[in-house]
Amino acid sequence: MLSEEGDAWKLLRNNLSPAFSSSRIKSMFPIVVDYAEKFVKIAHNLAVEEKEFDAHIFTARFTIDLIGACGFGIDMNAINNEQSLFIKLRDYMFIKSKLQMILFGVYDLFPQSLINKVSLLKPQVREIIMEILDSVRSHRQNDDTQRNDFINILLELGKAGKLTGDSLETDDTGKYKQAEIEFDNNRIAAQLFIYFIAGFETSSTTMSYAMHQLAHHHDIQQEVQKEIDTTLAKHDGRLCYESVSEMLFLEMVVKESLRLFPPAGLTTRASPKDCSLPGVNGTIKTGTRITIPIHALHMDEMYFDNPEEFDPKRFSNESSQPRHKYAYIPFGEGPRKCIGARFGTLNTMVGLAAILHKYNIKPSQSTRKNIRPNRAAYLIQFIDGGLPLKLTMRE
Repeated sequence: MLSEEGDAWKLLRNNLSPAFSSSRIKSMFPIVVDYAEKFVKIAHNLAVEEKEFDAHIFTARFTIDLIGACGFGIDMNAINNEQSLFIKLRDYMFIKSKLQMILFGVYDLFPQSLINKVSLLKPQVREIIMEILDSVRSHRQNDDTQRNDFINILLELGKAGKLTGDSLETDDTGKYKQAEIEFDNNRIAAQLFIYFIAGFETSSTTMSYAMHQLAHHHDIQQEVQKEIDTTLAKHDGRLCYESVSEMLFLEMVVKESLRLFPPAGLTTRASPKDCSLPGVNGTIKTGTRITIPIHALHMDEMYFDNPEEFDPKRFSNESSQPRHKYAYIPFGEGPRKCIGARFGTLNTMVGLAAILHKYNIKPSQSTRKNIRPNRAAYLIQFIDGGLPLKLTMRE
């Protein structure tokens, strides 16, 4: 769906959006909490030994298992196995060769028809995704159990071999025309790929960056721990959809982490029609592709005072209301905003709440305060050299 345009995008969006409804997210929450508890058990050994670890790899193991369970209906076992196939799949997806770096850098200089013929992904990625799809389909053909995961929605939609629905265009009476697209194995696999990268890597990048900031801001860490402790006490010590939704300061921490280090540093949009720019003697022509520098917006002093500082309270209701709607867009905005934004945010909050309830996050000897993106990363940016931290037991 990320690269689709026109009617194909609309049909996919309308058919896949129910997978991320509030009711469906709530129904999947026990699975999320179950993996958070497994995550904490691994963290316990690190805290007892006060052993240095890479927070990005550590959190990726958690989010990979979450996406595997909620999206694919399988246990990827990344939490317990650092050599999991899916950890390797992450590297295949996000680390590019020199040739891929060059192609990605000049992507917008060539016609879309030509770009569509060039893959920026390593062949191993497609092979693994297709293998997962074939395996799950084969298993479920012989299993009558009702599933509530993302891949089940795709498989059900795929039975007809096509998607139909309202077009973006209307007829002379103003009624939407009908549109139809093929929905074959390749399109199903493409949606699984986007779900995988958008689901686990954005959450792990945000979670690990939040941990890095909390390690350097002890006062903020104590404040969020107090909120977590107080909220869980009201819910019999349980992490659940209701308790996590009440952790407003924790959500501010996540939002501020996304502001300072958005997983996608930029996004693009194509103008569907000629557009005159107000106050400027210029027109954006139909089809012009526009790059929106998300990180630059997030660091603009016009919208954020002292933008270099980590200050979660800038996302309190009082501080957020006067701000321009499009000044903060870590998940994009408008009709093409990421449909999994709320699901990803809640997953990040659950992981952080589970860790902070039991452990303190501290810098290690290798921790660097000033960090930068890995230049060999694309699609999703992450930290160059990892994020070394350590955990200690809370008293």
